[in-house]
Amino acid sequence: MVKLVFFAAVVVVCVAAGPLLADVYKCDINAGASQGNWIAARYSFDFDVNSSSVSVSDGVAEAFLGGPAAGKIVANTAKKLVFTWVIATKDSSNQQVNMQYRASLFKSTMAMTVTATPPGYSNTFQARGTCSPA
Repeated sequence: MVKLVFFAAVVVVCVAAGPLLADVYKCDINAGASQGNWIAARYSFDFDVNSSSVSVSDGVAEAFLGGPAAGKIVANTAKKLVFTWVIATKDSSNQQVNMQYRASLFKSTMAMTVTATPPGYSNTFQARGTCSPA
């Protein structure tokens, strides 16, 4: 009987923990004009820690991809969760640029930093904000 109760408790815990592995965060970012419109004011991160994949929805992805960008979880520690993704675009000379994005969510405060870097160029765009579970 004790084994049966223990087994039932383990099953309940595993089933309850399952949905926590996939999550959605909505984030408001203080992106000003100085960010060159490369960092959006709002983000949605829909992710699954089991697959290390993330779907990133924002105005930049919508404008260049027509929908969410596919990315990955590159770090998931007790303190922070880090996502990366790439958006292919063109510069003012019509040259291909793969804008590299990185978003770091600090779990204790739910603060987020979003950075956009165009490889081969000297400028980097960065803005901060806060997130909440959706």
